[in-house]
Amino acid sequence: MAASDLARRDRVFYTAMSIIAALVVFAGFAPSFFLSFANNEAKHLAPLYHIHGAVFTLWMAFYINQNLLIARRMPATHMRLGQFGAVLGFVMIIMAFYVTHDAGVNGLHGPLGTAPDQVQALAVPFFDMFVFAPLFVGALLTRKSSPESHKRLMMLATVGGLLGAAIGRAPGFVFQFDRQLYLYLALIFAGPVYDLVTRKRIHPSYYFGLVPCLLLLTDMRLKIGASEAWRHFHAWFVG
Repeated sequence: MAASDLARRDRVFYTAMSIIAALVVFAGFAPSFFLSFANNEAKHLAPLYHIHGAVFTLWMAFYINQNLLIARRMPATHMRLGQFGAVLGFVMIIMAFYVTHDAGVNGLHGPLGTAPDQVQALAVPFFDMFVFAPLFVGALLTRKSSPESHKRLMMLATVGGLLGAAIGRAPGFVFQFDRQLYLYLALIFAGPVYDLVTRKRIHPSYYFGLVPCLLLLTDMRLKIGASEAWRHFHAWFVG
């Protein structure tokens, strides 16, 4: 395949994945956040969660825009805005920490809020930080030295690190753990499959990127949450 054709396909693929990720987020959080004004059963959210939702929504918009800039062949603007994205990514990690801490103190929201063992259930959102953070940092470190790694790790950080909560809240997926797993796996393996189709090989960055995604699947997190070590950590974490 000619390099120009491959570049064109890449632009279409990564832009499409960013839009799909945003649609999954919207579907999952529409009842409780985006369209809560039209949902009489929506619970009142504390200001912290509105800020959290706004920051993560801004990330999704930023990620789509970055891919569109590449699709429109505007790499210079993409790189300038990338500095804003670097700051935004670290803000998201900090926000995730505070939100998870608040959930540990005041109770979980969404489907996990109905879990009989709240201590165990907190392990699910807690470890989201340990999926997004290493992939995001890896993407930052490779943005100049390896743009091919950068775009793959940034996609995995967004798809693998941020969509789990949205998938678990999406209509038809609540407490349907098999469906959640299949959709999550389809999203994180879309990149490697695309590489196999277009390049006949998987880019090496995926071998690093998929590790946190697969190690911290929901079932694994729940097993961690059921351990005595987690309960000791939880008691320290919530103070």
